[in-house]
Amino acid sequence: RYRELYPDIAIDRVQAWPGAAAALAAVRAAGGRTVLITAKVADNARLHVEALGLDLDDVRGGAWREGKADALRDVSATAYVGDHEHDMVAASLTGIPGIGVSTGPSSPDELRAAGAAVVIDSLESFPDALADLLARER
Repeated sequence: RYRELYPDIAIDRVQAWPGAAAALAAVRAAGGRTVLITAKVADNARLHVEALGLDLDDVRGGAWREGKADALRDVSATAYVGDHEHDMVAASLTGIPGIGVSTGPSSPDELRAAGAAVVIDSLESFPDALADLLARER
């Protein structure tokens, strides 16, 4: 019943985090692809993306904990941004840098302990963090 009601109740209530559009633009400007990998059901995640007017290259849903590593491999991800320590574990398992954003359930210390290469306090800091990360990899 929850999944049946979700599109009618939850989609319009979601707001994009400040800096989300600029973060996506920074990825594209660096030549990257934008992919949402989430535990949400993929169809519902797509509805959120559409309602927010965000332009993503792909949406992968139903990925939990370390299972997100499989999705990261499937899309040949080169970095992963997340707000949960399990996101950072998935990035580490995939061998790519994790960029932790401390706007979610995990603290900066938890994100670092889980393997985050970089921790930022909001997506508004993402373009600079991405530029720094790319400069270190060169």
